[in-house]
Amino acid sequence: MNNAGIAGDQDSPGKATIPDLERVLATNVVGAARLIAACTPLLEGSAAPIVVNVSSAVGSLTLNAAPDAPWSALGYPMSKAALNMLTIQYARAFPRWRVNSVTPGLTNTDFIPRDVGASVGEAVEIIVRMASTQGEGPSGTFQDINGLLPW
Repeated sequence: MNNAGIAGDQDSPGKATIPDLERVLATNVVGAARLIAACTPLLEGSAAPIVVNVSSAVGSLTLNAAPDAPWSALGYPMSKAALNMLTIQYARAFPRWRVNSVTPGLTNTDFIPRDVGASVGEAVEIIVRMASTQGEGPSGTFQDINGLLPW
């Protein structure tokens, strides 16, 4: 499970800095790729290889393209869109594996600077569900608690 993530400065395009973008992408995308690469021999040796990448709805190109999309930050949404692409590419390259992106939604943790969102116990349900898939479970998908999300 790839759950490492940083928000970065949450600056809008035009204000975002290259060092912040590099830091966010290094953690949220390259870090996930490194973990998958390091675990590939173990996954290949497993009878039920499963990778769950913890993404976010802000990484959906479709949702962000909507005229009423609420997100304007650059680094974090860009990193989650790239993480979703990482999911698609690994699912295609390793068809025996179950490789999926999930979003737990807005979750009441230190990551969110206010007392909002689902409890950690509620939010983790989709992560546990996807980590528990076996055999012919979904692969190459982006899901939340209610099902498939658009890329």
